[in-house]
Amino acid sequence: METQVQTHGPLKITADAIGILIKVLTLAWMALHLSYLLFIPFSLDELCVLHVGIGGIILTLGYIQSSLNNTSFSSPKNLLFLLYFSILFVLCIICTYYFFVNHGPILDRIGRTTFTDAAYSAMFIMTVLLICAKVWGVIIPIVIFASMAYGVFGPWFGGVLFHTGLDIPRILGYSATFYSGMFGSLAVLSAGTIVHFLIFGGLLQSCGGTVLIERVSYIIGARFRSGAAQTAVYGSTFIGTITGSTAANVATTGPLTIPMMKRNGYEPEFAGAVEAVASTGGQFIPPIMGVTAFLIAALVGVPYINICIAALLPAVVYYANLSFAVFVATRKRDIHPKVRPEDVPDYTVWDLLREHWVILLPIAVLAYYLFSGLSPGRSVIMANLSLVSFCLLQILWRALIARKGLQYLLQALATLGKNVYTGLLNGGQEAIKLGLILSAMGIIIEMFTATGFGQRLSYHVVMMGGEHMLLMVVLIALLTIFFGLGMPTPGAYLLTILMAAQALMALGFEELSIHFFVFYFAIMSAVTPPVAIAVLIASGIAKSNYWGTIKRALILAFPGFLMPFYFLYFPDVLNLQNAPLQALYLNAVLLIAMFGLTFAVEGFYLKKISPLIRLVFLGAVLATFHPEPMSTFLGALTILILMAFHYFKNRDKEGVAT
Repeated sequence: METQVQTHGPLKITADAIGILIKVLTLAWMALHLSYLLFIPFSLDELCVLHVGIGGIILTLGYIQSSLNNTSFSSPKNLLFLLYFSILFVLCIICTYYFFVNHGPILDRIGRTTFTDAAYSAMFIMTVLLICAKVWGVIIPIVIFASMAYGVFGPWFGGVLFHTGLDIPRILGYSATFYSGMFGSLAVLSAGTIVHFLIFGGLLQSCGGTVLIERVSYIIGARFRSGAAQTAVYGSTFIGTITGSTAANVATTGPLTIPMMKRNGYEPEFAGAVEAVASTGGQFIPPIMGVTAFLIAALVGVPYINICIAALLPAVVYYANLSFAVFVATRKRDIHPKVRPEDVPDYTVWDLLREHWVILLPIAVLAYYLFSGLSPGRSVIMANLSLVSFCLLQILWRALIARKGLQYLLQALATLGKNVYTGLLNGGQEAIKLGLILSAMGIIIEMFTATGFGQRLSYHVVMMGGEHMLLMVVLIALLTIFFGLGMPTPGAYLLTILMAAQALMALGFEELSIHFFVFYFAIMSAVTPPVAIAVLIASGIAKSNYWGTIKRALILAFPGFLMPFYFLYFPDVLNLQNAPLQALYLNAVLLIAMFGLTFAVEGFYLKKISPLIRLVFLGAVLATFHPEPMSTFLGALTILILMAFHYFKNRDKEGVAT
């Protein structure tokens, strides 16, 4: 009884007040980032301090609120939890104030760190790492701490790990005091660009983007025998253009598509696998490809729009092949649609354009400004403003021209205000979490640079690899997947690219191809056991066996593990901007190879394929991956001939598209 009184008494009031404070601070945090891009009221260093510090304050307040709301408030474990995050909350405030207020004096004494500077840097780094450990898990903070320890203990190591050593004040200086590391390039990228894109995604979803995507996917999926599964493929494609997050993609489309697939006869494991693999590819889709795409642009030194252009055709190949694989698997299982009235859309494409133009036009506005050369941050601000403006225009049109009356106008304005508020909060909360972890990972970059580890590792890898180029590439792919099992895509990408990029470039591979190689493997770790976060979420929705779902997902996703090797050995596959015809040809060959791989793995097309023909398909696929142009051409031609022969021999009178 005492606990219940506490929960619904002063503690409840305090928790509610903290909840309001969190929302106010989140909106103020976003306003700071907007004001910087529009008015530049303070320096970029100061923005990064506020980006990290206020973000940490908001996250610690969230954990304090959850502790106050805990029905077991008086338990020792919960009280310790409350004390722990209360201390982190106070430290965040103190350290943020110090670095923001003393910005000028600290810059004046860069290179001669005082004891006070070092103490505040140590407290700030420790606080941020502890918060990140709670939000993202302990692996990334451990790696960050290990990189700092390596800076101290480098002289104790031998071989590639040896360096002359850094004293602790210098390590703290590179990590925070000199406004690098935690306030360095990754913090700048997060504060100046990523925040605004995540806000855009939040606004799109809250203002009707999810409804549009559901309807579009229904229209596409209802035209095929495999329509229910195709809905998952195309729905996740469209969702991926907004969220750029595998977990968010599964969580958004899965509750819609997985039950529909199960109703139409697909086993739960296959339904979960289709959704997991389709959602995993969401980060491949321009224009919003998740945080990692911005990191690629920053590290390669090209505009973000160039990354989008390079990613376009491979993304089409990924989803076109997945759609075809679903078609083949559906026929193999002899599944026929069990259409229910609520599954059949009663709207046309014109209805979609008429009802959802307010969602489509802001995406076009974003694309226009990106292509025109405006910075990504300012481009997405224009898209955000256009989204709200178009929504207002739609409301006024319906109220005045369609004469729906004053009551409709007031209700619609209230709904719009609520949607914008929700979208801002959702986007801001995601931006805070990503901003903190990205800023912390900036320490790794500084440590690799300051100790010279990256350059030495590249040299040793090249020397050890010798002529075993393929073995080295495979090991780097496995390393990326390993990192991706325990951390988000940006973390896995950064850790691998910092260690491996120069070694791969020394072997003659092109820089952009290397970054896409690592990028794809970091994303594909979402369907790789034992973690397989995409499969974990999807199997929970499907109520399927986790390992059975993983098995089906790996079969469907297998081409996604081969595509990155194609990027390395055929770099023009990413060169749509400068060599469009060659890029189109290579992507067409890649798609044909993926089709052939599907036949070899599934052992089915329109009818069952014999083991011998499956081996021929597999051999032809391997031939397309050989860097020799004639081998690539003959491999693709063989697959096409076998497909045509099998089609004309086994097609039925009903056709194959139903």
